[in-house]
Amino acid sequence: MHDRTKRQQQWRGMMGAVSEGGGEPSLVRLRTVVGALESGGDLGPLETWAREQGFGVGGGLLGEEGPGGWLEALRLIEPRIKRTANVPEAIRTMVGRLRLAIGAFRRPDGTLALGSLSEAGTSPVRGAVSLATKEEGIVRAAMRDKLAGSSHLVAMAHVLPGSRTDLELHALGRSWLSGIELKAPKPTGEGEAARWMGWQTGPEGDLAEYRFRVGGVEVERLVLWLRRRRLLILADALGGLAEGGVETALELELASGVGVCPMSDGAGLRLGLDDPAFPLRLIAPTVAREGEGRGPELTTKPGRVLLRGKVMGSRAWLPLVVDGDPKREGRVPHWRVVTVTDERRIVGPDEALAFRLGWSGQTESLVVYRSLVPAERRVFLGYQTGARFLVGKFNRKGELTPLIELGASRP
Repeated sequence: MHDRTKRQQQWRGMMGAVSEGGGEPSLVRLRTVVGALESGGDLGPLETWAREQGFGVGGGLLGEEGPGGWLEALRLIEPRIKRTANVPEAIRTMVGRLRLAIGAFRRPDGTLALGSLSEAGTSPVRGAVSLATKEEGIVRAAMRDKLAGSSHLVAMAHVLPGSRTDLELHALGRSWLSGIELKAPKPTGEGEAARWMGWQTGPEGDLAEYRFRVGGVEVERLVLWLRRRRLLILADALGGLAEGGVETALELELASGVGVCPMSDGAGLRLGLDDPAFPLRLIAPTVAREGEGRGPELTTKPGRVLLRGKVMGSRAWLPLVVDGDPKREGRVPHWRVVTVTDERRIVGPDEALAFRLGWSGQTESLVVYRSLVPAERRVFLGYQTGARFLVGKFNRKGELTPLIELGASRP
């Protein structure tokens, strides 16, 4: 925690040094602007502030301030414009965007995700939508479950340079996760700010993809919430590794009070509290793939779960799956390596990987595919694709139907 606090202070200092207005943070400046406004008077200074923030043109949402900052800004602004006629369009747009973003990041009880559980909320969320914000050097998104009566929420924010993403999974009335971070290979230098690669939201689920660099390692991180199947897929694609055997470790930080125990069948781990049912399950493809030193393994330490492995090539892909569907309780998950070919050549795990994820007693399974190098076309299970990432359902007839698909592999 000490290292993270130090990095936050350094990052805030750097951002202040490059911002306008003598380095004064935007929320501090908003307090000054609002405090100087007269009741019912000219809103010109507030309109200027809104335009500087980029509201109304697809710009920022107060940078690193996040949901707590948005809520404070809204509480500062709304009383000043309540009795004002002809509120400028820039301010109306700003208020609308703040309300939308705050709603997206609210837990079902009205409190804000990625913030204090004790922070006051207004009312339970109704009609909130999935949302991603576009801010320079910051990746932030909320993924909502649109199924009637559901209380699932995935909220994420990658704000500081480095490999950590604050990540919250809220389900069954509480939060289960608090972050994900690449622990090995150990960074050898300063990290770079995250950059968006893509955002998708649709009937099957929501997907956020972004990239960053830590030391000499290039990381492309993916967060996918398959809402209809109650599956959260987290994965890091690594590039620039030293060949010849590199230890990797992807760490999942658990929320306060969440415990871990092995599944009785050895297929993964269970997440829970004092309830012996331990309702959530954490699984990963721990089968060895051709060309790898050994298969990955799930290990634990207090408050954390790590996916550890050893990679022989210069690229790797580290996927984790959190299963939150009670309908799959008692069904044993199993992974199978799927052969991927390119012009009849079998490709190795440093080029592309594919797995089938199934559960005992179910005829349908999921296929998860990731390309690590550009390719015009690859084939697996009789399906041809030029995508860099794909999740599809595979039925007993041998038919693959894509559910989520990202475009061509990037160089």
